[in-house]
Amino acid sequence: MPFGERVVLLLRGVNMGGKMRVPMPAWRETLVRLGYRDVQTYINSGNAVVTLPGPLTDRTPIESAVAASLLAELGVQTEVVLRTCEEVRAVLAANPLAAYATDGARYYVGFLRHDPHSNGIAALAERETAPDRICVLGREVYVWYANGAHRSPLGIALLERTLRAPLTLRNWNTVRALAALVCSG
Repeated sequence: MPFGERVVLLLRGVNMGGKMRVPMPAWRETLVRLGYRDVQTYINSGNAVVTLPGPLTDRTPIESAVAASLLAELGVQTEVVLRTCEEVRAVLAANPLAAYATDGARYYVGFLRHDPHSNGIAALAERETAPDRICVLGREVYVWYANGAHRSPLGIALLERTLRAPLTLRNWNTVRALAALVCSG
């Protein structure tokens, strides 16, 4: 069977302390057992790039299978978000907060598992966030944390609750590195 395209798999909230520990070698082994090839992990925050065993027709079964395997094999229950090379390139090309985002370590992209609720998008647009900035485009949330993510009221819990969709955040530097991995070759 011919292999399909390269994709990025992102885990939500792992390796930030507590019980949500996912050792990258164990995750790589899990992904290989699921039939993925050319498995690469990037840093210790739940990022993997894989080649699918066939064409991508529906991301939901892949996200669900990876999540189920993590729970069964490593005892970690988390959300998994999939993006293709083209989708990651589009994230970088859009860059709606470029005028504000001067530091890739404080500029984040929230990758939503599914489309955000339209009322949530409107609520975020009306929210006073200065000096932080936020923009929702499709299934991505761009956030400029002017003074750092830990000092901002725009945390992941607020974003998920408002948009009614699970998401995982990656800083701009990580998004750029993942684009290079998933779009190479």
